[in-house]
Amino acid sequence: MNKQLNILIVEDELLIGEMLKEMLHNQHYNVVGIASSYIEGKILLEEHPETNIVITDINLNNDQSGLEMGQLINTHYHIPFIYLTSYSDPKTLELAAATQPFGYMIKPFKEEEIAATLMMIKSRMNLTPDLITFKHGIDTVKLQINDIRYLQSEGNYILVFTQEKKYLLRTALESFLQEINSSLLRRTHRSFAVNLNHIISIKSQEIKLTDKKIPLSRKYKKEIHDLFISQQ
Repeated sequence: MNKQLNILIVEDELLIGEMLKEMLHNQHYNVVGIASSYIEGKILLEEHPETNIVITDINLNNDQSGLEMGQLINTHYHIPFIYLTSYSDPKTLELAAATQPFGYMIKPFKEEEIAATLMMIKSRMNLTPDLITFKHGIDTVKLQINDIRYLQSEGNYILVFTQEKKYLLRTALESFLQEINSSLLRRTHRSFAVNLNHIISIKSQEIKLTDKKIPLSRKYKKEIHDLFISQQ
C-alpha cells in the first residue's frame, strides 16, 4: 500500500538493470527490486503489492517473455507498465501494443527518456488520487482512501474497515499511516485511526461513526477535535 511511486524492474541483463535502478534513484523513485525473469518478476509482484509501475524487457532469456509479464499485470495487477527492447521491428511493436503498455523505449535509452515517460504516467495516475493498493490474501486490492472508515490494530496486523467489508493487512498501524501519508486518516488511540470524513460526532473519550464508536485517547483529543471543527 503506498501513494509513493514504487517501481519493479524486470531485466535479464544485470548491468542494464542496475543502470536503470540508478537512473530511477536519481529521479527519487523507489525500486522494489530487480527480477531477471518472468518467474522472478511474478514473485516480486506478489511480495510487493505496493508496486505502482513495472519496467520490463520484452526479450527475457527464458520461456516466458516480457509480453507475458504485461499480460499478467493486465489480468491480476492492473498497474502501468513500460516495455524496454532492443528491437523496433513492426512485428514486435504490434505484439507489444496488443498488451496496452503505458510506454515503450528502445535500448539504449537515456535518463531523460525514462524521466519523461514516468512523468506522463504520473500525470495519468493523478486522475485517481488517494488510491492505495495492498495484498489481501491472494487478491490485490485497490481502494480509495476515502472509502476507509477506520483502522484497528491487532498485534502485528491491522484491520481496514470500509462500509462493505474489512481487510486484514500484515503491518503495524503506525507504519501504515506513515506510508500512506494521508491527511484524512488520523490516529485516535494506540489501536485505532479514523477517516475524518466519516466522523459524526466527538465526545470526551470516543468518536462516533454512523454505526461504530471509536476510542479517543487524551493524547489525540485536541488534534482530532480541531481537525473535525475545521471541516465544518
